[in-house]
Amino acid sequence: MKNSNDNFVSIADLWYLCIAHWRWYVVSLLLCLVVAAYRVSHATLTYTSDATIMVIQEKEGKSVNNKAADEFRSMSLVNQDVNVNNLTKQINSLEVLIEVARRIDSTADEEKLLNRALAFRNRLSVEIAGKNTSVINLNYKDFTPEKAKNTLALIIQVYNDNWAEENRLLTKKTSSFIDSRLDLLKGELDRADDSISSYKSENQITELGRVADIYLQQRNQSDAEILRLTNQRAMAEALRTLLENNDAPHTLLPVNSGINNGMIESQISLYNNQVMQYYSHLNYTSTQNPRMIIQEKELRTLRSNILYAVQNHINSLNIQINTLENYNNNAIYNISSNPLQAKYLTSIERERKVKEGLYLYLLQKKEESEISSTYQHSSIRILDMPYVSGSSSSKKTKTLAAAFLLGLLLPTLVIFLRSMMDKTVRKRLDIELYPKLTLMGEVPEYGRKKPLFRKKGALHKAKLVVRDGEQDAVNEAFRLLRTKTLQNTDSKVYMVTSFGEEDGKTFVSTNLALALAINRQHVLFIDGDLRHGTASNLWNAKGQDGLTDYLKGREDDLSAFLFHLSNYPTLDILPTGELPSNPTELLSSQEFGELIAAQRSNYDVILIDTPKTENLADAEIIAGQADTALFVIKVGKTERQKLDELETAQESGKYKHLALVMNGVKEH
Repeated sequence: MKNSNDNFVSIADLWYLCIAHWRWYVVSLLLCLVVAAYRVSHATLTYTSDATIMVIQEKEGKSVNNKAADEFRSMSLVNQDVNVNNLTKQINSLEVLIEVARRIDSTADEEKLLNRALAFRNRLSVEIAGKNTSVINLNYKDFTPEKAKNTLALIIQVYNDNWAEENRLLTKKTSSFIDSRLDLLKGELDRADDSISSYKSENQITELGRVADIYLQQRNQSDAEILRLTNQRAMAEALRTLLENNDAPHTLLPVNSGINNGMIESQISLYNNQVMQYYSHLNYTSTQNPRMIIQEKELRTLRSNILYAVQNHINSLNIQINTLENYNNNAIYNISSNPLQAKYLTSIERERKVKEGLYLYLLQKKEESEISSTYQHSSIRILDMPYVSGSSSSKKTKTLAAAFLLGLLLPTLVIFLRSMMDKTVRKRLDIELYPKLTLMGEVPEYGRKKPLFRKKGALHKAKLVVRDGEQDAVNEAFRLLRTKTLQNTDSKVYMVTSFGEEDGKTFVSTNLALALAINRQHVLFIDGDLRHGTASNLWNAKGQDGLTDYLKGREDDLSAFLFHLSNYPTLDILPTGELPSNPTELLSSQEFGELIAAQRSNYDVILIDTPKTENLADAEIIAGQADTALFVIKVGKTERQKLDELETAQESGKYKHLALVMNGVKEH
């Protein structure tokens, strides 16, 4: 390979190629625009509704304009952290969309509701607005603007309702749990008060307050810690009792109950979410569903893990409480004048205070729960209410514009790919890459292109186009070729050949002969193609005696076989005569060599039209008698690798002198 950029197509080349194939663009544009117009005219008109919502994060949910609402929200026992990614999945879930379908048509059966929900999901788009934002963009498409807007609003409303219902269930469960603990603590407080009163009466204790003051002064901080730990233990024990109740295996557990253990609280939150999801799925499936069986197994595992964690927490609290109580007992023993009575009364009093503190704590939680249940807040804030943002009709212009661009792009792409894959000689630069090859002339493309459909093996008919006084590009090209031929004084005998058929060697040789004859040069044209005799047919010398007859010795006088044109007296034509069965033997005979040698002094230029070089030895035999071999290179047909072969032949001395003529050059 001569150059790694042999296949490179410059922008200028591509531009000229596109102009040359302008009909392709017309057809491509018409087809693309017709298809686009058909699609636009038959497309179903759809409308798009958009909405924007923002997820309210509890830790970032403080609002200056709604301070009271933020305070209520912070007191709620059942606040759930809202994850933006999870919320997008929930809005687009079948649970929400089936409920939307049910509200639109309450008479539809389950299968119809499911199909409508799937249709809603195909038309609904839920996307997070940015990487570090909690804003979500909703997009819904339908066939009427009102339906698109109302359906999107209903989807948002159903999600809010479902979220509020989940919070209501959690609040109800927590309130029920608190009520049961309050009833139990009230009875225990009554019994503690009765026990203290009876003990004081029996032992005639009147200065219990002084003993308590001394104890509180010395161990106030320890008692406060014991109180806190005991509250936590009581709540943990209550939670353990609830977990050990196997009568209701899939019931919601209270959250934020005061046990002060983040791991247990996170497990409870996960358990409650799965319980609500379990009962949500039961709305449209049965407990025999494999997925439901797996969920039920996961719930049992989670419940067991929570129970195990609660028991460990209780054990830890017991150890801490026992340690503090031992410390207090020692202190009480040292300061009390009556250790047994003081210890007993202090123990009962501390137990009463613990239960009283727990009772007051639960009363506060009950009040907060009641307030939370009356304030129905939402996990999202609607920034942009659903509105119709556009319709498919607004895309007509874009569709037609895209079709127009596609109509321009397709032919350009085809032309570019054809050019890149084209291995043939395309322009002068392809030959200039081979400095050892001489380019004598360029002949423009003449007449109409070859027909699209032609019988296999039919030759493209050459034409005599050179005329005296004609000023067209083809005539000027042959005049320039004639000038370079005459300037080459070292060569008198020229053979004109090519690699294959239809390269235009006969077209070049015959019209070059006419150009020389017009310039009053004495020219001998020999049709050396004894296999086809194309030039003889072109000269209308078919059937005349010629080269074959002369080489066979039928007549010694060459002038007897020459054919003449009335308008060109200096041009002598030697046709092929009868096509022989042994052309190679005739051309390699001594007579042919003597013929060329004898005529050198009689003519200014001798032109020999030879057969193609591919698969034939005729041209190589004739090259032994010629001074210069003119190789006709057909633009767009002769492969560039053939130039390597010519350069090798030039270097090896296969031809005395070798020159090229480019045929079929585009006008640009």
